[in-house]
This record gives sequence, C-alpha cells and structure tokens, in this order.
Amino acid sequence: MINARQIKAGRVIDLDGKFYEVVSYQYVKPGKGPAYMRMKLKSIKDKTIIEKTFRSEEKLKLGFIEQKKLIFLYNDDRTYFFMDGDSYEQISVAKDRVTNLKGLVKEGQLLCARVCEAKIIGIELPNFISLKVVSVEGGTKGDTVKAANKNVQLETGMTLSAPLFIREGDLIKIDTRSRKYVGRT
Repeated sequence: MINARQIKAGRVIDLDGKFYEVVSYQYVKPGKGPAYMRMKLKSIKDKTIIEKTFRSEEKLKLGFIEQKKLIFLYNDDRTYFFMDGDSYEQISVAKDRVTNLKGLVKEGQLLCARVCEAKIIGIELPNFISLKVVSVEGGTKGDTVKAANKNVQLETGMTLSAPLFIREGDLIKIDTRSRKYVGRT
C-alpha cells in the first residue's frame, strides 16, 4: 500500500481487482478543505482512460510489474514479434500497444518489457541506439541557405534529418525519446 501523493506516472495500481497504469497526476491543494490527487488512469485490459480523484492520504494498492527481457525478431503490418530471452517462447504484440518502437528496432535487438497480469503493457527502448544509414538524400556541401541537414534513411526504414557529412554506410546514434540524430558512432 502506498499514499496517493507518492504515485508517479507509469506506476500500476489495483482498483477493485482491475489494474490501471497512471498516465498523469496532479496534486491539488485548494484554499479550503483537504488536498487531493487528480489522476488519469489507463486500463491495462482494454486501454480505456478514466479520471479519478483520491484524497492525498488515501492508501492505494500497487499492481505488480514484472520486467522481462525480449529479443526483437520481426514485424508485419499489425504485429511485432519477440522472443522471450529466458524461455525462448515467441510473443506477439499488436503495433498499437507499442507505438514507440516504430522505426527504432532492428532484428536481434534486446529490449525490456513491462508485464502485468501476463500481458505486456509497454516495451522500453534504451535512450540511445545506433543504426546504419542505408540511403542518403542529396545535399550539397556549402548549401547553407537552409539548415545544413539532409534526410537519411536508416536500416529500419525510418527517415530523419542528419548533418551533410553523413554518408551511406555510416553508423549514427539516435535519441529514442526525441527521434533525432545525436552523433556518429
């Protein structure tokens, strides 16, 4: 059990036997009356979002989150396929459940999944990854009327803006949170 004011985004709580992930929270201290926490909660089961208010001293039950190592295998139009790093079992996850992976994962990449009630509720990427440049859009040295960047396509199919000196075959470092070029590796 934990006080409502100690809850942070990303935690999972158990409300009447149903598990919810905290999407956002706000501590409110009105001029009169006791303080309270206003939270947006996303159901683990059906992804519906509800808003709930709790007294700040109210005790909430935390849901158990398990960390599981997964290896990315491949994806198709609607699904990502992974292999459990411990049991070698193949696991499939709908693309709409893990939208943060689009264009940032390659075959054989090790990822960390968050599991609640035997369901994957999210897959975390490392903050930085290295990907190979497979094609480069034309950019001319000295062409600095606009920003000195050009579009490059990565081995995962993702296209992003990179400096003019990047060539085909280069390994570049990408920040997965902002999906931007950071440097060469």
